[in-house]
This record gives sequence, structure tokens and C-alpha cells, in this order.
Amino acid sequence: MDSFEKYAEDVFAGYGDHLFSRVRERDLSEVKVDVAIYISFLDRVDNLRVYPLNQKSDFYAQAERGCCGSWNSQVKCRSGRIYWVGCNYGH
Repeated sequence: MDSFEKYAEDVFAGYGDHLFSRVRERDLSEVKVDVAIYISFLDRVDNLRVYPLNQKSDFYAQAERGCCGSWNSQVKCRSGRIYWVGCNYGH
């Protein structure tokens, strides 16, 4: 485990496995590291969400349930799979 993976494990330690349950095992480390780095610049993060590319409507339905600022992006893994990632922040 490299230092980025360790950082990501620390960031998501209290979230349980459900946050990344839609991520394939092969992509898990990449997605966790990318999301951890992205959210490290935000204050008061909540409503974290991670969905495969083909679940865009589910992703945005969850985003609508959040409040304040919203950050939404995509992560493309070395496997070629793409995931929607995002959260709400600031309040």
C-alpha cells in the first residue's frame, strides 16, 4: 500500500463499505485515492456518492438530496471504466 492509498483508507475509515459498493474491486484503490484527494480541498463534506457511468440518473438523484455546494466529477480508471463521483460541502 502506497502513501496515497493509506491516506484514502484513513479518509474513508468511518464510511463503511457501502460508499464504494458499486465500484469494481479492480478499480477500488484508484477511485478511493482520487476521491480522497478531490475532497481534501473542501470543507464539511457530506452526501458522498460514487456510481458507475451508466447510473448517472441515480447519481444525480442522490446529489439533489444534498444541500449547499455540490462537487461532481468523473474518475476514469486504468481499466477503462468511468465512475461518477461527488459530494456536497460547506454547511
